Amino acid sequence: MARRDELMRLQQPIAHAHARGQVGRTLDVIIDRQSDEREDVWIGRSYADAPDIDCLVYVTAPGTSAKQPLTGNIVPVEIVAASGYDLAGVAASRKT
Repeated sequence: MARRDELMRLQQPIAHAHARGQVGRTLDVIIDRQSDEREDVWIGRSYADAPDIDCLVYVTAPGTSAKQPLTGNIVPVEIVAASGYDLAGVAASRKT
């Protein structure tokens, strides 16, 4: 357990720096579920993230609600913030 803890202590700043490096990028995010707190916020993950293991991407998608579900869709998301391992972004229109 001590070895694992030491590895996590060393890896955490690297992972947090990687998350901060995503700010300003547009990532394709698969939407897993709607937030329990806001109708226009969805929770998903990028192509590099495994469910229940890696970071989450919190996606604000104005004009959406439970009546217009995004669950299961892949949405381009402009990443605007990082907090620890997790990212926050805004649904973007796909460039043609």
